[in-house]
Amino acid sequence: MIYEGQRPDKPLRGRLLVPPRLFCPADSRDTCHLSIVASLDTASRETKCLDGSTMQQLMFRSPQTNRSLCSYPVQWGRDVEIEIEATVDMIKDGKKTRTVQIQLMIVVGSTTRLFDVARIPVEIRDAKSVGMCKSINDPHITTFDKR
Repeated sequence: MIYEGQRPDKPLRGRLLVPPRLFCPADSRDTCHLSIVASLDTASRETKCLDGSTMQQLMFRSPQTNRSLCSYPVQWGRDVEIEIEATVDMIKDGKKTRTVQIQLMIVVGSTTRLFDVARIPVEIRDAKSVGMCKSINDPHITTFDKR
C-alpha cells in the first residue's frame, strides 16, 4: 500500500534465476540485449482530464525511460529494482488498485520479443493531508471554517 506522493519502503525487486545468455539465440549472444520492462496494466481505468490525457495513479523511476515504457538493465547475479511512486492527483477518490506488469524484453538486432514475468497489484490511497486557507487582503473575508 502506498499513499499519494509517497514511495513504498522498498522498491519492487527481482532477479533472473537463469543466466541471461540462455535467453538469446546461440548465434546472436554477442548482440543480444536483455532488459526488464515495467508498465501499468490498468491504465484504461485512470481518471481522464478534459483534454483527454490521463492522470496516472503510479509512476516509475527508471534510468531508461521514454514515453512508452520504462526499462531496467539486466545484469547476471544482481537484483533489478523498480522504484514506483504514487502520484498526487488532488482528488479524494479513496483507495485504488493498479497492476504493475513486469516483462522481460529481448532485443536481437531489429527483433524485439516480450515475455510476461509478473503482475503485481499495488494499492494506492489518498494522501493524508490537512488544508489551510489564508488571505492577505480584505480582513472581512470569512473562510469556509467561519474564521
